[in-house]
Amino acid sequence: MRLVRVATCNLNQWSLDFSGNLERICRSIDEARRAGARYRLGPELEVSGYGCEDHFFESDTFMHSWEVIAQIIARGCTDNILVDVGAPVLHRHVAYNCRVLLLNRRVVLIRPKLALADDGNYRESRWFAAWPANGERALELYPLPDCVQKVTAFGQRSTLIGEALLDIDGVVVASETCEELFTPNAPHIRYSLNGCDLIGNGSGSHHNLRKLDQRIDLLRSATAKGGGAYLYANQQGCDGGRLYYDGCALICVNGKIVAQASQFSIASEVEVVVANIDLDQVTAYRIAIASRGVQAASACPLPRVDQFGQWLRTENFMYPGEHFSGPWQHAWTQDRDPGLESDTAANRRVPDAHEVANAQTTRFCLLMPASEQLAHVPSPAIPVRLHTAEEEIAYGPACWLWDYLRRSGMSGFFLPLSGGADSSATATLVGSMCRLVATEAQKGNEHVICEARPHRRPRIGPRHGPRHERWLCSVRCSRVRLTHSSYRVHGQRKLKQIDKGTGSTARQRDRCVSCGLAYRLGCVCGHPGLYPRDGTNTSLSAPRRHLGGERCVAEYTSPRSDGAQFLVRSTAALGSRKWPTSAAGTRLCQRR
Repeated sequence: MRLVRVATCNLNQWSLDFSGNLERICRSIDEARRAGARYRLGPELEVSGYGCEDHFFESDTFMHSWEVIAQIIARGCTDNILVDVGAPVLHRHVAYNCRVLLLNRRVVLIRPKLALADDGNYRESRWFAAWPANGERALELYPLPDCVQKVTAFGQRSTLIGEALLDIDGVVVASETCEELFTPNAPHIRYSLNGCDLIGNGSGSHHNLRKLDQRIDLLRSATAKGGGAYLYANQQGCDGGRLYYDGCALICVNGKIVAQASQFSIASEVEVVVANIDLDQVTAYRIAIASRGVQAASACPLPRVDQFGQWLRTENFMYPGEHFSGPWQHAWTQDRDPGLESDTAANRRVPDAHEVANAQTTRFCLLMPASEQLAHVPSPAIPVRLHTAEEEIAYGPACWLWDYLRRSGMSGFFLPLSGGADSSATATLVGSMCRLVATEAQKGNEHVICEARPHRRPRIGPRHGPRHERWLCSVRCSRVRLTHSSYRVHGQRKLKQIDKGTGSTARQRDRCVSCGLAYRLGCVCGHPGLYPRDGTNTSLSAPRRHLGGERCVAEYTSPRSDGAQFLVRSTAALGSRKWPTSAAGTRLCQRR
């Protein structure tokens, strides 16, 4: 039995919050290390945040990302644990979305993304370039920034960038990034045929209705056909944009899910899941698939890198289209890097005692020590937790609202209510948010309790406080009932039901329709100059549609003393596949 313990995570990152992102990354590494894991996988672009958008055009974004990586190394977070982080990398004036593998204060490998996401809400090709796949571009040397050279073991000056496998004493690890899992000719197929044991996918996948089902099917298929272990990490929460990343980190072994994180949660900004994987089971599973053995025997070999960041080239390895001209020498004989190869004092700074203990004098092993393996067993398969479509609609927008509210520093929401479907659904989402917060507060989650305390209304009695969702909703959501004479009777009953369900009473303010608006309503209904009062659906829906914009602007700009800082405006596409976008979903606008 060859056991290895691995960890993956959900991280609630924030775009361009480099200091906060650093703390959450280090916290996830510490939790993985305390759990005994020797391999930690993080989400896509976790260093800078996924939603930086046009800030990826600025060179400072790349430099600050390397400064974060330097801090991760300097803090000792990579000592005796393989850390896979996502970061933007600039190479030869081309921006790449990369996985950066760190081990024992070394940058072992930089693996760029091979397939960019450009459908739906994704526009990655606007900011990044895809690295050629299938060995069309060889490994290249990447000079490390000065801030990284100062903290790496023995002053490492450069590393390798490109598509390669990491071979750590016989345990082979590979990296994928988000979209590559969804492509028809996915890289994990080549990695599996090349004998890769562990494949990690750092993702920045936002929530779509029932999208989790597709991810799980892909993970099961990737490991069921060719065996192996597949780790999936994802961001969770709102990172400053209009998308909600729904987390749900997963670990799948030989087609079975053995670990799963939460999909919708506000409990913590860091969630780590671990699993024990028996590599002998992976080997036995692959041997039993005869067709896989036939394809693996004829598969083109991929380059491999050892734990010290050195390229392992063999005599029978050639890139496609490369002609053999004699025995291959070590990679560094062609591209010599004094910072990694030479032992002369002129090319190295004096290492401290901590670096000596964790440098090339000590070899790292992903496998558990033999003495520990007897006390552990492989992680069994678990039933997959899936939410219903209704739960996804309720929890996804609610978690997004909470993240946006607490990180914006504002005190609450302002919601005009008419009793229609749009405003009622939006009030329900705010109520769902308050219920999630109250549930965590009742569990004693100090992080949530601290952020749920309002800046105003300090009085907290026995029936008040973050543990009571009705009180929380009344404090965090300021609403006003805006009715009109044409549907006052129809809307009042619905408005009272909303107030009763959410736990607070909204102020009521009736507004008369101006003559100009009445004329426009009459034109819509086919009676120019006459206001429709026949009680039909047309006469009831027309005032609601035309009065919506007027009531939001009038009430939001009117003086008020409740301290609400945001206007929540809803539309009728709460279950849209692209929720939330500029045309569908919930929008929040900061008051001037």
